Amino acid sequence: MARLYDVALSPAQLVTIAITSVITTLSIPGIPGGSILMMVPVLMSAGLPPAGMGILLGVDTIPDMFRTTTNVTADMAVAALLGRRTSPTPTDQKA
Repeated sequence: MARLYDVALSPAQLVTIAITSVITTLSIPGIPGGSILMMVPVLMSAGLPPAGMGILLGVDTIPDMFRTTTNVTADMAVAALLGRRTSPTPTDQKA
């Protein structure tokens, strides 16, 4: 999007994008299109116009499906691992 709006991103802006992405990723819901909520703060942190979201909505559908699948799979894997670690084993139960 920066190329489309002819905005040169400095290394500091790229670091800001990375930090903002990591921080906002923790609050993204595991639903299709959930990452759209994250893009506006990231674009604004880099000084890019949020009006470019319309373009991203059109081209981001397929990559968003992969992000949603990864997000939900990771959530389920962590829940399964935590459930396995905290559930009592047959040897822990009293007869």
